[in-house]
Amino acid sequence: MERRHAIALVAVLALAATAGCVGTDIPEEELAANATYDWETNATATVTVIESGWIGTSDFEAVYQVENRSEIALYRSSLARDRPLEVRSVKFRYPNGTVVGYEALDVETTRERTTVSFPATEGQFAFTATHRSKKLELEPYVEGSYRVILPPNHDVRDFLLGDVVPGTYELGSVDGQRTITWDDVEEPVFVRYYATRDRVVFWGVFGVLGVIALGGYLYFRRQINQLVGWRERQGLDIDEDENDRRRPPRGP
Repeated sequence: MERRHAIALVAVLALAATAGCVGTDIPEEELAANATYDWETNATATVTVIESGWIGTSDFEAVYQVENRSEIALYRSSLARDRPLEVRSVKFRYPNGTVVGYEALDVETTRERTTVSFPATEGQFAFTATHRSKKLELEPYVEGSYRVILPPNHDVRDFLLGDVVPGTYELGSVDGQRTITWDDVEEPVFVRYYATRDRVVFWGVFGVLGVIALGGYLYFRRQINQLVGWRERQGLDIDEDENDRRRPPRGP
């Protein structure tokens, strides 16, 4: 019995020791899926948000400049620990313009990272991934300039509906699409955006509720004023000092 317990203990310790090295492999058909990326960018990282995917999620396409590095580690940060970023349609573009796909890249996943090894130390690396709808969060996989391109008819300028971190950004537009640019990023990027039609609906509902609330306040105030006036006419609201003055004087 003691021998069985010892074997079980060794097995548990072995699993704990290798827990950080075991991950869920991304299917090859997803890594090799076809995608068309816009390689013509001057930013170190260019992320294009695509309003598609399942309900509650959206896709984004990322193109990173590769300089003097042979791999990149992709992950998402959470409160508990980092998790590997599940990428699709991975591609690499050589400086001469030749584009290769999954067959030329080496992709490995662990419980915390998705590590992609490049066929060269110079070029561009691109992939597709999923994020929460209307909320884009990016870890600083590379340092340098970043550019986020929102879907058509989306924005971040509303002080309630939109938010951008870091705050040292510039807003622009390309072909009617809102762009957010940072000259240098060394910390996580967060963008909360919204559809312009949603902004109209939100503020429209907010305005209607505000009018209803104001109307209710004025109505009840009028009712209270009418009640106070009625009590005064009925002599129900007589001050204590006035009652004292109307009392006959006390005898000796």
